[in-house]
Amino acid sequence: MPWKWLFLILFLLSSSISAQVIVRLYPEAEVAGDQILLGDIAEIQGDEDEVRTLAQIPVGVAPLPGGSRTIHRNADLAPRLRRAGYRPEDFLWEGPESLRVTAKADFQKVGKIKKELEAQLLAYLNTHEEGRNYRWEVKILPESIPSWAAGGARLRIFGQDLPAGRVTLRAEAGQPPLSFTCEAEISAWGKPLVTREHLASGSALDETAVARSEEVELTADILAGKRPLFQLDENLVLLRSLPAGTILTSSDVDYPLLVKKGEPVTIFFQQGAISVQAQGLALEDGRLGGRIQVKNDSSGKIVEGTVVGEGMIEVGR
Repeated sequence: MPWKWLFLILFLLSSSISAQVIVRLYPEAEVAGDQILLGDIAEIQGDEDEVRTLAQIPVGVAPLPGGSRTIHRNADLAPRLRRAGYRPEDFLWEGPESLRVTAKADFQKVGKIKKELEAQLLAYLNTHEEGRNYRWEVKILPESIPSWAAGGARLRIFGQDLPAGRVTLRAEAGQPPLSFTCEAEISAWGKPLVTREHLASGSALDETAVARSEEVELTADILAGKRPLFQLDENLVLLRSLPAGTILTSSDVDYPLLVKKGEPVTIFFQQGAISVQAQGLALEDGRLGGRIQVKNDSSGKIVEGTVVGEGMIEVGR
């Protein structure tokens, strides 16, 4: 073989070797965005322009923020490269056959959803019939917000519960709306009424018997089912003895007994100008506003009525 042909063959072989692309897959990779690019998961060596082009080839859909997926060289990369006009077998592959790809958490998006849910939770607590008396501090735990949740999240609070402490809340986000649960820490603060001095059971309560406390945390009281009092109704009496400085709760007070079991009562019905009265017998104790059963002396019938005064029972109310 002439020497000039031998030199030509050697030159072509050396050019082919120097132009070969090397793709070295990383053991693992972290990506941002909706697509996984080849340059995100591998170190590419070769012609500078070709390296730039290869690095921008999408090779898979990125997992949701905070999630992960596995990319396989043969199952995922090879088909995408062929679709882009390359022959994967022409590349020199190095590294693992597969790698795990994780997506960076979108902390800005999570922070926005957190603020939205906290604002909605505060609005609910501040407009709740009982919640208006408290100052609330709320915190939605960001790690409990799912990575797929988008802006426009809405709380779904059912019933009239007054949540406190660490609670699980239901919310929804996206279009169409998808439900999810998140964790929240809720603390309640307020200035309830406290006893000025030691008070015996049965003591009448008025402004001289109570005082307004400094602001204290009342979360534990709510969790225990207690409802601190922030104002006094008229004619309330104490149901149990309490030492000075005790926070008054709804379970500590009630209206005085206006009707006692076995005592005579007046039963009356009133509608407009029509008023009918009858005598009867109380079959149970009754406090102001309470409903008890009484027996009509004339007819012998047992009816239920509302205690409206001392020995007075209104029926048909």
